[in-house]
Amino acid sequence: MAKMKKQSGFTLIELIITIVAIGIMVMGITGFIELGTKGYADTVDRQQLQNQARFVVEKLTREIRHAVPNSFSVTNNDTCLSFYPIEYSGGYAVLEQNDDSINDRFRFVVVNTNSSPEGTVLQGNNMVINPATPEDLEPTNSTQSIVLSSVTKNDDNIYSIAFDDDFNASNVVASPANRLYIYNHKVTYCQEGTRLTREVDTNGAIQVGENVETAYFADGTGGADGENSLSRSALIHFQLRFKRGDEVSNYENDVQVMNVP
Repeated sequence: MAKMKKQSGFTLIELIITIVAIGIMVMGITGFIELGTKGYADTVDRQQLQNQARFVVEKLTREIRHAVPNSFSVTNNDTCLSFYPIEYSGGYAVLEQNDDSINDRFRFVVVNTNSSPEGTVLQGNNMVINPATPEDLEPTNSTQSIVLSSVTKNDDNIYSIAFDDDFNASNVVASPANRLYIYNHKVTYCQEGTRLTREVDTNGAIQVGENVETAYFADGTGGADGENSLSRSALIHFQLRFKRGDEVSNYENDVQVMNVP
């Protein structure tokens, strides 16, 4: 009589238990991978937000530091800041009137450049002495500033200009250090939605930052302590808040304006 072979294998209960165990393991591994992926994505978002914020703050700070003193103005509910960057700066001297050469009445040098440009390079720019308000930088409405239309330079790199009826020695408020500033294009930083843009004159705005939730520039109407003053002891104040997903970065900065008389 032949013996029957004993069949081996999993029972239905063992198979179900195995499938459930494998499912639990897969869910655990998937959750671990998902957690790691989310952590990596959050880190990337945080890094990108911080890099962008640092770029915007650094760019703003550098331009503000080298702007014409007292050229700052705030518009659009404190979300836009305008100012004039310095093209050239220097010192000047007002001489006694010389009938032989009216150009001898005002001479100046530029000091923030490695070379002295020709007089024709300066022509078409604006020049201001001791500005106290942004209006002083508008040549059509101010006796503090003038459009350089005729500039000559001698062999000693000293420039000369002739005054006109709107800009003359008697109307110019003397600078404590006889400083002058040559400038041209107005720069405006402004929040537009979630973007921070930079516009030069009216040539169109370009984006310098995104994910901007709020931008605030002091409007000069703060309390008696001057906490929110636009300019106090040559300091310019601004606040920026960046948000990307769940990541938020807040920046509040006071920038020291250089070249203040």
